[in-house]
Amino acid sequence: MVGLVLAEPERPDELIRCILADDDELVRMRASDALEKIGCTRPVLLQPHVSLLSGDMSRIDQPSLQWHVAQILSQVRLTPRQRSQAVRLLTENLPESTHWIVLNCSLETLAVLARQDPAVVDTLLGQLRRHDDSSFKSLANRARKLRSEFGPEIPTGAPLFRFLITLTVGAASFCALGFAITAMIPNADAAAPIVNATILPLLFLSGVFIPIGDNAPAWITWTARIFPVKHFADGIQAGFLGTTFHWSDVLIVGVWGLGALLFALRFFRWEPRT
Repeated sequence: MVGLVLAEPERPDELIRCILADDDELVRMRASDALEKIGCTRPVLLQPHVSLLSGDMSRIDQPSLQWHVAQILSQVRLTPRQRSQAVRLLTENLPESTHWIVLNCSLETLAVLARQDPAVVDTLLGQLRRHDDSSFKSLANRARKLRSEFGPEIPTGAPLFRFLITLTVGAASFCALGFAITAMIPNADAAAPIVNATILPLLFLSGVFIPIGDNAPAWITWTARIFPVKHFADGIQAGFLGTTFHWSDVLIVGVWGLGALLFALRFFRWEPRT
């Protein structure tokens, strides 16, 4: 379908008529998905239909259509008036929708519009503060990432205190863990492989390198909760950004540090074993 429309530029009209005239949600979803793919390849073909995107199409209560409309609005060129309409639509989606894809796409498109027009930044920051504690992990991660881009703030007061406490406990605990794992390393040649095999999987499973989304397998979530890396990362991030802070994160990191210290006191030796 996409190839056919790209070959015959008048065909987007037919897709839009399918969306507006057909009550079948599957037809609407496929038509809007085709429009989004066309927008990725040749957004100029959708340019004449911008008013419909932020008008009649946006008023259809169907999540799969709403997230495609949000994506398309980030692809086409908008006039100042059209951008204002798009911002209004997206800020309506964010508090009203309960679908995580709609929320993610709306927030990302709002960020695209903020990069184009600094006047949108304040609106975006308000939405980011509202969603950086979302129960949807992917949405919370996206909001925090965008906050670091658009509105990084140096923590003060209570957030600064929590940040410093987490940093201090984390630094001490990971130092203790370093001494503890050293007790299991037989010689210098084995140090790098053992350390990398230990820490790298934990960094990935804890969402440090790549944020863990809402659809992640349960075993990844539970593994991350057992070990201290995720709790330290969450505590540091919450302390710095001023989001919801959980003292349990600091407690878990501290417990790991205490356990590592006791283990190191019992087994650590300055001399290699072999």
